Amino acid sequence: MVDFEEGNKKAIFIVLILIIAGASFYLGFYLGEGESTAAQSNQSDIQAIQSTNYSLLLITSPKGDAEDRIIELIQTANRSIDVEMYSFTNLDLANALIEAKKRGVYVRVILDPLQNEADVSKGIILDSNGVEVRKAPSNFKITHSKIMVVDGVIVLIGSHNWSLNAMFYNREMSVIIHDSNLASQIEGIFNSDWEKSSELP
Repeated sequence: MVDFEEGNKKAIFIVLILIIAGASFYLGFYLGEGESTAAQSNQSDIQAIQSTNYSLLLITSPKGDAEDRIIELIQTANRSIDVEMYSFTNLDLANALIEAKKRGVYVRVILDPLQNEADVSKGIILDSNGVEVRKAPSNFKITHSKIMVVDGVIVLIGSHNWSLNAMFYNREMSVIIHDSNLASQIEGIFNSDWEKSSELP
């Protein structure tokens, strides 16, 4: 005579084993695939992380195409670009801001007043092409900020100065963040600095 209770226990046990085995295979396959994808992303030195509320792009140097990513971001601007930069000697980035100004984008730049002639010359080039440029407030020992806010919703912030060394030779890390709340906070600080800044000589 068959013990149905015992048979049921064995059947349930077998089903549980099959479920666990299937789950292990599924997780192993997809986690392994994720690790492979992450490894490929690390090789390119650029990583994007997306969620429903914001997106974030990590930019690194060298070999991370940092200059290209920043120029692409400038090119997306429709209304405004605000830049506060410690060192700004990169002509390609200056030209990208000038092109944005020609498209009708309102562009403002704050530069540290103690930087070298190359920085000053970029400021003069920007200013002569309609970009509003000011020297940072003198009450700061230095203005070490490296930020850009685009259209009041996108922020570039990190270690990159806008120089050839930072773009192509130094180890640098910055992030582009699509977050209107963060952009609003940084814009508030920028506006405060802008009001206290002085015109170029």
